[in-house]
Amino acid sequence: MIKIVSFYKDIILEQEKTKKIKQRMSFNYKECQEKLFETLQKFNKGTCEFIASTDMHTKLYNYPRIERNNLDEKLLMEAIAIANDNFIQKEQGKIIFLGADHLFCADPSIIFEDKFDIALLIVDSFDSNHYANVNNTIVVVNSDETNIKGIRKFFKDRLDICLQLPLKERRWYADQKSLSLLLEQESIISEYHKTKKTIYNFRGLKLKLIPWGSKYLKVVNSQGKYRKAADDILIDFCGRGEVKNHINKIYQNIMTGI
Repeated sequence: MIKIVSFYKDIILEQEKTKKIKQRMSFNYKECQEKLFETLQKFNKGTCEFIASTDMHTKLYNYPRIERNNLDEKLLMEAIAIANDNFIQKEQGKIIFLGADHLFCADPSIIFEDKFDIALLIVDSFDSNHYANVNNTIVVVNSDETNIKGIRKFFKDRLDICLQLPLKERRWYADQKSLSLLLEQESIISEYHKTKKTIYNFRGLKLKLIPWGSKYLKVVNSQGKYRKAADDILIDFCGRGEVKNHINKIYQNIMTGI
């Protein structure tokens, strides 16, 4: 069973104090998470379990399973890292961590056809600030009794890095920067940009890097266009309102088979 773990929590705007959050407040992430769930159900062949991950207070749709985390006083990017770590410390198996502003367009089981322990999206251009070397749209885990100890340490180390970042970065980018900095402890980010190699040994774990935009995930542009390939499972609406404005139309197209 593949566990699809989608994170959403209500934003406390006074706490966040960042333009990145404010620019996105007009978009209904909670409603989009419901559409994410519905599109998964359309393609689910009995292989997936949807799990909504949130804080102790946010009211969500009546999902079959909701995991609540004590995230009081935590910024959004900190909360994502904490919730993911909490989940991985008690669960194992095939897991896809993601946010709420996405739609499924196929059964996600295809992403596990290759053998790996952790799979991450890597961005083609190098960012010396480590804000955007790793894209956090999805984080994929394939764990069992043989690798779960190493995977749990990976997530714990990532969380430790995240919580030690400066406040400005914890307000935005911390979820991605913490992953990038962790990989760079073993020079993986630098080596990828020299060689474009996508398989690495990270402290005994088989790490797979998926070039962002190459497969599994398609990004919608400002005109609402995207090119779906046979191995795509997810449509991503990252960015501001001009992209997110197209989500309802694309959701209807998916659900009606257009």
